[in-house]
Amino acid sequence: MKPRVTAIAAALCFLAINMFAPAGSAQADTSPNQCGLDRQAAVNEQLKKIPGGQVIDERTISYASGKVTVTLANPASCGGDGASAKSDCTEDWLCLWSSSRYLGTKWSFTDNGYWQDLRQWGITSFSSFYNHRADAFLLKQHSSAPSYCYDYETAASDVAATVGSYRFIYLRETSGC
Repeated sequence: MKPRVTAIAAALCFLAINMFAPAGSAQADTSPNQCGLDRQAAVNEQLKKIPGGQVIDERTISYASGKVTVTLANPASCGGDGASAKSDCTEDWLCLWSSSRYLGTKWSFTDNGYWQDLRQWGITSFSSFYNHRADAFLLKQHSSAPSYCYDYETAASDVAATVGSYRFIYLRETSGC
């Protein structure tokens, strides 16, 4: 049989089978969604790196009884969906972002009154922050270093590399520096 005749015969068989198939018997597309798979892989990686979190949604993990949250950046496979913004920082929280202009992974803090080592949450650096709290917060590079105070509602969309590498935060319970 010639290749052309074989192709025509195959096409006719396909049409005959599909024309007489019962209604509703078509199968839904069950192929995995790459965006969803990549988001799940990012959540799994975060939990592997920093165990003990509770998954809140497809990109957010809660730690320390809900006083620290990590909202992971959208993977490239998700396109422009879910871009972060300064307005994504909940009132009464301090938010740090991995990238400038309030983009990338967002870490949110609400626990007051003690020094927190950012490394315990997997933060090695940050590039923007917003103190969406009524109180000030302090930053310092290491435990014996002087601290720098940022008053309530302070924001920085592109912090210097030195500030972004600071390792300790203290959420004050009073406003003013």
